[in-house]
Amino acid sequence: MSLLVDVFSADESGESRFLDVPEGSSDLAGFESRRTTVWGSDTVSSPGARLFPQLASATPFVAPEDVPEFIQEVLLLQNNTAFRDRTVQQARQRPHQC
Repeated sequence: MSLLVDVFSADESGESRFLDVPEGSSDLAGFESRRTTVWGSDTVSSPGARLFPQLASATPFVAPEDVPEFIQEVLLLQNNTAFRDRTVQQARQRPHQC
């Protein structure tokens, strides 16, 4: 099983409508096992991430008003050397673990 990232919008009745993945793109975001080994780890939560650690136990939804916070969290992790080093190390140890 894989982690997926999808974009959705709410229609007039409040129902979620998932948008198609643009051609040439993918909605794949990693192996299911990464929920706990990466996103639920202290390496992710210790620098202050709040949304990504939720992947360890749930499927988070980022509401439109939370997108700026989500982008900041992506940048926080992207610039965190400990996070990058740990992720690369795990990928080398278990490249095909699902």
